[in-house]
Amino acid sequence: MTDTLKQQMIRTMQPLIGVVPLLDTHEGKAPAVLVQARYLDSIERAGGIPLVLPLLRNVAKFAQLLPLLDGFFLVGGHDINPTLYTSDPPSSTLGGLTPERDVLEVELVRYAFEHDVPTLGICRGMQMMNVALGGTLFQDIGEGRQSGALESIIPHFCEVDHAQDGNYSTPSHTVEVVPASTLARLFGHRDASPFTLYVNSMHHQAVRRVASGLVVGGICPDGVIESLEAPSRRFFVGVQWHPEYLLDVPYPDAMRANTTLPTVEELCGQKGTIDVLARALIKACQ
Repeated sequence: MTDTLKQQMIRTMQPLIGVVPLLDTHEGKAPAVLVQARYLDSIERAGGIPLVLPLLRNVAKFAQLLPLLDGFFLVGGHDINPTLYTSDPPSSTLGGLTPERDVLEVELVRYAFEHDVPTLGICRGMQMMNVALGGTLFQDIGEGRQSGALESIIPHFCEVDHAQDGNYSTPSHTVEVVPASTLARLFGHRDASPFTLYVNSMHHQAVRRVASGLVVGGICPDGVIESLEAPSRRFFVGVQWHPEYLLDVPYPDAMRANTTLPTVEELCGQKGTIDVLARALIKACQ
C-alpha cells in the first residue's frame, strides 16, 4: 500500500479512539485485559471507532502507536500506585494495583496533553489525568476525613458517601458544575447561574492537588472534586462518576437537577451523560 493511499484512508476514516483497558488480575486466573462494552458502544454511537490498547511492557513501543490515534478514552479501574504522586506510605485501604496500566496511562496522558489530543477520563481515568500531569490524590477519602486533611482544604465540609452500594444506575449525589466550564457548555448551560447534575459514585480516592494546566469543572457538595478539564486544550475532560451506568436512565429525571436546560436528546440524540461526553470527544477529533 502506497503512502498516498494510506493518507487517503486515514482522512476518510472515522476518528480512532484508543481505550485503555482494565487489567484483571484475580488470584487463580491468568491476567486478562477487559473493557466494558458500555464504553465501546458510547464511542461507536458518537461516530468513532474504539480501539482497545495493549498493555505493553516495553513503553517505548507506544511511541509508534499513540500518533496513529485521534483521541483517548481512560476508563475506570484499580487504584493508582501512590508512589506516582506521594512520598507518604501506602494506605491500608488500597485496592489492587496495576503497574502495567499505570505506566501506559502516564505516557498516554502526557502525550495527549503535549500534542493536544482529545482525551476523556472516567473515575480512575480522571485521577490519572491529574496524577500524570503532577497533581496528587487523597489515597482514601475516609482517612482524609479522619486526619482532618479534607477539612483543611474544604472549609465547608459535609459528608457524602462516595462508595454507593447497590444499583449504580441510581444517582447518589449532586455535582455543582462550574459556570462557563467545558462541562457546563456540553449541557447547553452558558450563563453564570448555578447548574447541578445528579451522578452516581463508586470511588474511595479523590483529587487532592490539581495539576498545573487543569482546572476544576465540577465539585460535590462535600468539596470532593468531580470534574477536571484543561482550558488550553481542544478537549481534555475527566469526570469522577461513572456515566456509563446511567446510559439508559432518562436524562431529565435522573441526571439534571435544572429543568430549564435542553434534554440530552436535543443535544446529541442520545440518553445519558456518557453520550454527551463521547460525542464531544469525537467532535474534538474531527
